[in-house]
Amino acid sequence: MSKTPSQTVCPNCGAEIEKSDPKCPFCGFINAEGAEKKYMDRLYDMRNDLDSVDEEAAQGYEKGYGRIGRMILITLAILIIVTGTGYVIYRASLYKELRHEPEKSSDMLKEMTWRKEAFKEFDRLYEEGEYKKLCDAVFSPENKDHSSYEWEHYRFAEIYNDYLMTIRDLKRIDREGWSQYDAGAVFYRCCLCYYDDVYKNAYGNSLSDEDIEKLRPAIDYMNGVLHDRLNFTDEDMAGFRDSIVGKYHNIEYDKCVKTGRAHMDRFK
Repeated sequence: MSKTPSQTVCPNCGAEIEKSDPKCPFCGFINAEGAEKKYMDRLYDMRNDLDSVDEEAAQGYEKGYGRIGRMILITLAILIIVTGTGYVIYRASLYKELRHEPEKSSDMLKEMTWRKEAFKEFDRLYEEGEYKKLCDAVFSPENKDHSSYEWEHYRFAEIYNDYLMTIRDLKRIDREGWSQYDAGAVFYRCCLCYYDDVYKNAYGNSLSDEDIEKLRPAIDYMNGVLHDRLNFTDEDMAGFRDSIVGKYHNIEYDKCVKTGRAHMDRFK
């Protein structure tokens, strides 16, 4: 699902959010553009309210309510000073940010250089079918501070990595049994694959036809785990859908964990 002109990408979690959002609805990270707009809108509303109060105070004074009018005007003056001071502080902080623009430009240049080399390597591993090595590269600790989520097939790598983790976890579960953590984590990963597969990118997970074709063995495996190991039917999953999908049409981890743990007595 591609971004609309009104959307941007959260630099913290990679989710597509509205530019007007003061913070990311998924991870809470501050969206500078939206936050500034919200501040300026509030400031504009306050000034309109003050203009209205100023006009009413003047009319009251002309009608003989001099003392009340003076009190209102004094209060108005104080509010303007406070509001103006807040605006000056805000502009000062903005100026401070602007002073660091050369440093930011340098960081951006480094990030673009990293992307050029890293994405080229990601593309090579993707095309050659080296998916485990691809996941190791995309999710390596060295790359955690870089914008790997901007890569064209990042969602593909996420699902394949979930598939690899589930294989690993089930081997341990076969030896040690299910824990509450396992119940929530495995069910969550299965939900991401299942709902993506059944409802075809309805939850913001942009997968191309090529991605889906390459992921088919992994998706079939995850759906097999859902049905054969967790014992959930298609009817169960249809019933769970409204309770684990958030208002932004994303599969919510906490809700999946709660559902998985509540039904772990049926897990094999």
